[in-house]
This record gives sequence, structure tokens and C-alpha cells, in this order.
Amino acid sequence: FFNWEGFRRRRGNTLISTTPIEAQRLGDFSQQPRTIYDPLTSQQTAQGIVRQPFSNNRIPTSMINPGIKYFLDTMMPIPNQPGLINNYVNGEGTANDRDLWNVRADHTFNASNTVFFRYSSQNVGNFVPNSNPNLYRQERFDVRNLAAAWNHIFSPPSVLEVKFG
Repeated sequence: FFNWEGFRRRRGNTLISTTPIEAQRLGDFSQQPRTIYDPLTSQQTAQGIVRQPFSNNRIPTSMINPGIKYFLDTMMPIPNQPGLINNYVNGEGTANDRDLWNVRADHTFNASNTVFFRYSSQNVGNFVPNSNPNLYRQERFDVRNLAAAWNHIFSPPSVLEVKFG
């Protein structure tokens, strides 16, 4: 006996997120309503901590850590929509693929002895996108199973059954 079962599922998504615009990647936050302060100018006063704002809300390129710049350039996509918020749309779909097959053989040696063997294999792959196309989840669930059994009838009320798997 042999059987195969296949399953394919695709589902569309619209994933919306916010990602830094090109000017922000270069340290220019002049489009932001909030003031950006220089953390290196912090001073303790009687009124609390006082900091100096960056001129025109622009962080000098010399103060931008190369590791952060690399992270932004590598992991954060360039906006594909206008604006400062909700400016990236990822339409990548979810995928779920499954393949299952079974092979089974039964044999009767005589009225008192029967055996069977079965091998099953299932391969499952899932792809789940994120709003950031560089961050996604890909899963594999692959399973193999083997089973065998032997039945021996000693007499009508006495039966031996040995199974594996």
C-alpha cells in the first residue's frame, strides 16, 4: 500500500511598518517636531540635567557609530511609501507546504502468524514574513516514522502481539 498527501497554502499579507528615511540615516532629524539633544553635553544643575540640542536637529556624521550605520544599511529597508511613519509596506505572502507519504506492507505467513511494516515520512515547511523583509521566520518540521508488528495466535484465547515504532 502506498499513499501521498500534499498540501499547499498561500496567504497574502499587507504588513506595514516604519523605517528611517534617507535623511535620518545620515543624521538629519530636522523633519521631526521633537528636539534631538547631544548626550555628550549633559550637565547636572540644580534644576536637573541640562543638555544642548544638536544644531538644526542634525547629528554630525562623525558622531554616528559605524556599527549602527551598518545595521541600518543592512537590516532596515528604505521606505517605499511617503512620510515619516507607516512608510514601508511588505506584501510578501505566508507559505505552508506539506508532503506526507506512507508505505505499508502486510503479510500472512499462515493462519497463526501475520506481520506488517509501515514507513511514514512528512515534510513541512512554513514561511512567515515580517513587516521588515530582512526579518522572517522559516520553519521545517520533518518527521520519519517506522513501525512493525507480528501477531501469533497460540490458541483462540492466547494471542501474542509484538510491536515496534
